[in-house]
Amino acid sequence: MVKVGVVTPNSLLTKVIDKLYDLQALQIEEYTKSDEFDIGNPLVKGEELSDTIVKLKSIASHIGLEFYRDDFKRRHYTSEQIKISINRFYENIKKRIDKIDYTQKILPILKKKTYKKALEEIKIETNRAKDKDSIHFCGLTKKDVQKQISEISETYNITTRDVDGVKLTLLFMPKSKKDEAIEILDENLFTPIPAADVKKAHDIDASYIGEKVNLAELSKELKSDVENLKEYLTDLKYQYEDFLLNSNEKLEEEVEKAVSPVKFAASKQVHVINGWVPEKKFNHVKETLEDETNNKVYVHKIPLKKNETGPILLKNPVFAKPFQFLLDLFSLPNYSGFDPTLLMWITFPLFFGFMLGDIGYGVVTLIFFVLMRIKFKKGAMNSLLNILIWSSLGTILFGALFGEVFGEEVLFGHKLPHILSRAHQITDLLSISLLIGMAHLVFGLILGFIQVAKDHDLKHAVEEKLGWILLMPFIMWLLIQLGVITGFVAGGIIPMLPPPLYTGIIAGVGAVLIILGEGVIGVIELPAILSNILSYARLMAVGLASVELALIVNQMAKEMFSSGIVGIIGGVLLLLIGHLINIMLGILGPFLHSLRLHYVEWFGKFYEGGGQRFMPFGEKT
Repeated sequence: MVKVGVVTPNSLLTKVIDKLYDLQALQIEEYTKSDEFDIGNPLVKGEELSDTIVKLKSIASHIGLEFYRDDFKRRHYTSEQIKISINRFYENIKKRIDKIDYTQKILPILKKKTYKKALEEIKIETNRAKDKDSIHFCGLTKKDVQKQISEISETYNITTRDVDGVKLTLLFMPKSKKDEAIEILDENLFTPIPAADVKKAHDIDASYIGEKVNLAELSKELKSDVENLKEYLTDLKYQYEDFLLNSNEKLEEEVEKAVSPVKFAASKQVHVINGWVPEKKFNHVKETLEDETNNKVYVHKIPLKKNETGPILLKNPVFAKPFQFLLDLFSLPNYSGFDPTLLMWITFPLFFGFMLGDIGYGVVTLIFFVLMRIKFKKGAMNSLLNILIWSSLGTILFGALFGEVFGEEVLFGHKLPHILSRAHQITDLLSISLLIGMAHLVFGLILGFIQVAKDHDLKHAVEEKLGWILLMPFIMWLLIQLGVITGFVAGGIIPMLPPPLYTGIIAGVGAVLIILGEGVIGVIELPAILSNILSYARLMAVGLASVELALIVNQMAKEMFSSGIVGIIGGVLLLLIGHLINIMLGILGPFLHSLRLHYVEWFGKFYEGGGQRFMPFGEKT
């Protein structure tokens, strides 16, 4: 990464922002106000765009549209086209949503007649009630309509009461204003209540709108309206889905551009944009901005201050890139640190496969994860599925080495070829697990040695890392003497170890180096390396639990098969359910234990996190 400064005249600010957004190569560094420069202001269109995007989000929530998707056809719409369409769309949707909300409020009011008490409390002027030239309305409205009524007539009488979130409205109007009054009431979703209830509460002779209201029929009609409105909203979703998704993407882009100047330094003549660019892209960014502005902007590298570091951009081969997801879960390496992604592409599936280790399980999980990946083509889920696909391949590999298919080593009367039987060579399996652990930890310590030498010097590397490496032969000899590592594994290792005396001397030198490098803490942590190694016994334990459960399911099913047709059906169901549960456990357990072996045991030997991900302006996340 290189730190970059871009100085642009204010007149070219919008053009520079647009080009930087398209380049997706500069991570903006937020400017802090100083005596020389102020902080920039958002572009004028920002507030207007924000209002439109709020309306768009509201539309989406009402029609059940999920924005964070990538499976839609890209089309180009201008911000003005989107603004006009969204405003029209919003008003259309809002009216229908208001009607649904209002109707759902009044249905229980009509059913339980909770309006009756409020109706009885209303006082009516006798002359209004007896006036033959008056017409009266009594019903529910979504809000108080007095102000609107006052605009069409000076002669009226209106009384309202709150009833469970809506208004009970009793209105007397001259008959000559009937049509205008109906228009206002309809606009406020007026729902008349039965004449019988009104006359029971008050002796009214004036004409009544809603004389023939039947509550049962009205409720049925209102419920039908709600269903029709919901169907309409569903139809809108499918009809305008692509437009709304494109609008959301475009508006988010424009809002991000519009608010970006608040991160810039600003004066009356220029804006200054500081940030980070990958070194390989610096010349391209510089040339593009200068060409776009006829050399009216100044792009330069900024010297770094002492200990100043930039964001992290991990670069790995395509096949290993999904394993960066595991670093996202933990912490990115610091700026000068080692990126273990490529190594985890090898070790993680091998650990997973060693624990699950069954051809049948590996084939089932491989098919399932490949099918799932078809649906999730991008994002974190895609990375996770790719990791699990590699892990399934590791499961098939070790399944072949162990000679296992759904827990069985004998298939159709033929014993499957294998190198190691998990069910019968448990001590050998434990010895191999610990040997794998030692190799993994030594490799981590070697990486740590290189990292410390690079960051500090060789002396620090020798004291901090070499001492732990020198302890390994002694620990291996100790585990063999204690009978933890046995069999052919121990037989293969012993000839490779130095004589016990030399092994002890090497370990003593290692202990001295550790104490020199880490002091008293080093003495306390000396037993920790043994704990780290023994932690790899989980490779054996998790795998053994999986194969034993598979064998139990198979044995129970075999016994059921000899009990007639019912037993055969039950046995088949037991096999399906039992192995399905074992597969689910076999995915979860090996995944979590593989993570632990990397995060806790291995990373502790060389890895330093705390890095910040490179997030260039314009990148779609």
